[in-house]
Parts: sequence; C-alpha cells; structure tokens
Amino acid sequence: MLVGRATLGLLALLAVPIPPLELDEPPPARLTFVKVFPGSLPEYTALTLGEDGSASYDGRALTESPQPDTFRLPPEVVNRIFALAAELNYFRDVELESPRKIANLGQKALRYEKGEQQGQVRFNYTENRSAAALQELCEKIARGRFYIAQLQFQLKFDRLAVLETLRQFENQLNNRGFVHLEQFVPVLTQVAQDSRVVRLAQTRAQRLLERIRSTGARVRFEYVSEPQNWYAAINLGEDGQGSYENRRLEEPDNPQPLDVSPSVRALAFELLRKSDYLREPGVAVRPAAVGVSFNLAYEAGLEYREAVSSPPPPANLAALITFFNQILTQVELRSRLTHALGQDLVELPVVLHNLEQAVSRGALAEPAEFIPVLEQVARGPNFLEAERALARKILGKLGAATPR
Repeated sequence: MLVGRATLGLLALLAVPIPPLELDEPPPARLTFVKVFPGSLPEYTALTLGEDGSASYDGRALTESPQPDTFRLPPEVVNRIFALAAELNYFRDVELESPRKIANLGQKALRYEKGEQQGQVRFNYTENRSAAALQELCEKIARGRFYIAQLQFQLKFDRLAVLETLRQFENQLNNRGFVHLEQFVPVLTQVAQDSRVVRLAQTRAQRLLERIRSTGARVRFEYVSEPQNWYAAINLGEDGQGSYENRRLEEPDNPQPLDVSPSVRALAFELLRKSDYLREPGVAVRPAAVGVSFNLAYEAGLEYREAVSSPPPPANLAALITFFNQILTQVELRSRLTHALGQDLVELPVVLHNLEQAVSRGALAEPAEFIPVLEQVARGPNFLEAERALARKILGKLGAATPR
C-alpha cells in the first residue's frame, strides 16, 4: 500500500509529542523603599527588592543621575521583608505617619507591586512597629550597599579616603548597622590586597574580614514596653563581643559594652540552639495590643532570622527570653552597685535591697558575680551595720560563707 507524502507528514507530526501550553508566569512581587533627605549622605536612596532575591540600590545626591547597583539577598532577609509588608496589608489603606509633631527625618515611601496589585504609602516618622522594623531593615540593606559603593569608588579615585571610610564602616558594624555581612567580603578583600592604599587601611580591612568570617553567630534581644516608655537591648556574639542598652523609648541609641562571663555567653547560645535558632514553626508571634514585646534576631553568615513575641512568650522562646532578662537585671544592678560604692553611698541600702529581691526571685544570670563585692561590704568598717547585715543576708542566700 502506497502512502502519500501528506499522510506520512501527518503521521510524523502526530508522533511528535506536543508540549503543554505554557502560560505566562506572573512576575515576582517587588517592594521599593525610597528615602529623600536633602543634606544627608546620600540625599536620595532607592532600594528595590524582588521576592526572588533580586535587588537594586541607588544612593546619590539629588542632582546626580541614577546609577543603580544590582545584587542579591539571601532568602531569610527577603522573607522577613515581605512578611512585614504583608502585616502592613502591602501598603494598601494604611496610615503610617505619626500624629506627633516630629522634625523632618527624611521623606520615605514604600511601594508594593505584583501584577495588578499595587500599594503605596508615604511618611516622615512612624510609630507603627511593623513599618519601623521594615524601614530599619531596608535602611540597613541600603547602608551596606552605600559603603560597598563608597569603597569601590575610593579604590579607583580617592585611595587616601579609604581608611576613614573603613573607620565609619567598623562603627556601623559595632552598632549592628548592617545585615548580610558576607556581602562585604569581596570589597574588603580587595582593599586588604591593594598595595596602593595606605598600610593602615589594608590592616584594618584584613581585621574586618577576619571579624566577619570568625564572628560566627550573633544574637540580639530587645525588650520594648510602651506603657513603661522603656527600651532595653542586648547584642551578644559567640566571639565574646557584646553591647547593651537601657533607656527611654524616645532617647537616642546609646549602646554600652557588655561584659559577661564565658559561661553566661555559652548558656545563651545553648538556649538559642534549643530554640532551633528561631526556626521552629510558629516562633514568630506578633505582639498583642498591650504594647509590650520581646524581639529576637539571629545572624550567622548568610542566615538571618527574627522572632517577635508578646508576653507570655511561647514555650520554645521562654527560657531564652528569661535568660536575657536576667542578663539585663544583672548588668543594671552591677552598674548601680558600682556607682553606689564609688560615688553615692546613700543609695547603697536601696541597691542592696533590690539585689536581695533579685536573688530571691532567681532574676540574675550569674548571681555569684556579686559575692566578692558583698563580702567587701559585709566586712567593711566604713559601712553601716544595717548595710553589713543586708550584705551578709544576701551572701547567705547565695550559699557563700558569711563574713563576721
């Protein structure tokens, strides 16, 4: 039987599998943060973040032309950004401007786009906690790209300025001004290996590289109480570096060096490990309307996670939050006791009474730290008998030998 060419062609066509019809994939969601603040450095900041991790940054003077820099962000940071946007209804039908009269801090805009879905909001200063957290995270990302761009420019055109930029960079690093530290490795490596920059800049860049690579994990704890108008925070690194704050909400940041023993630091990270480094499902619980929250953040290399809880905290965070509160109480009483003994003996009975209460409640991370000072008071002939008796009472609660 003869088969015509047309029939053969049809049979051949039928034998070829027909691929399924491909529908256009919707574009990934995109979030843009813009800040305009004439006179600042930079005056104009634009940060665009894609849900797929793509990102671009443009920081410049208002009179300069756009020069966007593209880069990528790790999933942990991207997920956190879009989770905060979701809490703000993707900037639809939301008012973020504070009703209080606040000086110009730079006009900000947040925009969300996904297909036909769009939302946008503008503000100078906000008291919305989710918006403030989103603004802080965007500014930390933008700040990192700004320093990278500064160093890259100076390596080409102004090598004498590199050392001062590295000093400023280190100050921001000390104050937790960045996220995603691995992004700085290429430019710092370039500085460290460039023999054309001053030796001090090379040395500082190398030290910063070692610090970023060896710092390992860091954990941040924040306590925010609007009813008490109080803010407290602890930054603690596995390398032993740390800082803390205790202040009113409206006061500026004022981190102080945190001095804790290796055993306290080790226990903090052991409790963090038991919380699965904030990975556990349901660990991020948004604060209730009581205006009190505990905020935790964990960073190690490319990993960055946060958890927020209102009291009482969930079981998987309770021990960790309790321990950080114990560290804060310990640091506060240590500072007050040192001040009372050195400058204000009138305050000593009050501090000793507060210390006794803290010991009785188990509110200290390492109560044995106070034993040497308490023994000094218990034995000191220059202290009042009531003060010596109270010191002996606390020593007894601590299980220490009571001086006579």
